[in-house]
Amino acid sequence: MLKGLVTVLLIATFVAFGIVLGDVVDSENTARAEQLMGTITIDGSSTVFPLVEAAAESFRDHHPGVQTTIRVSGSSGGLARLIRGEVDIANASRQLTEDERRQAIEAEHQLLELPLAFDGITVVVPTANDFVDRLDLEQLTRIWTADPTTMTWRDIDPTWPDRPIVVYGPGPGSGTRHHLNHVLGARNELEPLMVDEDDYRLTHTIISDRDALGMLGHAYWSQNRDHLRRIPIDMGEGPVLPSRVTIGEGSYTPLVRQLYVYVDVESLRRPAPRAFLRHLIARGPELVDEIGYVPLPRNLQQQVATGLARQLIELDSERVVARLDTP
Repeated sequence: MLKGLVTVLLIATFVAFGIVLGDVVDSENTARAEQLMGTITIDGSSTVFPLVEAAAESFRDHHPGVQTTIRVSGSSGGLARLIRGEVDIANASRQLTEDERRQAIEAEHQLLELPLAFDGITVVVPTANDFVDRLDLEQLTRIWTADPTTMTWRDIDPTWPDRPIVVYGPGPGSGTRHHLNHVLGARNELEPLMVDEDDYRLTHTIISDRDALGMLGHAYWSQNRDHLRRIPIDMGEGPVLPSRVTIGEGSYTPLVRQLYVYVDVESLRRPAPRAFLRHLIARGPELVDEIGYVPLPRNLQQQVATGLARQLIELDSERVVARLDTP
């Protein structure tokens, strides 16, 4: 019942990705699309931000008359604003919680979930750190859940320096923090932790601190690989280095998660948001690879495209019926 107005795109019918997008009923022909005007507001996850920002930049090349605003307030912050009707799209590195589903229903907002990519939460240290060569889940759990003011590298491995570990992580509203709490155990929110909802700022702070250890989306390591080292994590069967292969095949589980955008279906009645989402889904696999995440399997890409197409067709059908009913 809670899923009532929340549409989750896991549907059985497979329609070819290109055909689906080509068959979406849209009121704008090519000439009018080139003159598309309007606004799109987006907020949410900093993990998803680089992907959506890249899509917005390429979309702007085709539609310079559309103003797109993207902010970063964490997955929870973006979803809260979407449920309140303050933005068109929310970026999220986790799925809606049951609480958020209930709030959406109570607010009478129908939210459409669009998976975009796979990511592996990447444990990083600055290149100045030349002694951490691996961590197991138990060690990572100790680092994540302990009081970082008393934890030293030597506490983790007796051969490592007797210096404090400076833990850098996502803020309370982050989907990354939500996933880490689920996998490693919840942190005491009163314990000190160097936090930031913006992974870009967090990345550059980690680079400048020789005793830093951070947890970031894989793309942030990929784009800063000259300054950060990713640490292999032993999940129980030997250390696994996060990479597009290990994330894609699942051997980096349980630190693998999906990345999403959520859209208020009402926003899809406006030409600009619907055109942007079509662009995002069509260009998604290419952009995902460029940014440093892992594309969805082809069949899941097709399901996402099908779900978006069906939603747009349904909205267009309502519009046609309304016109026919007009005297």
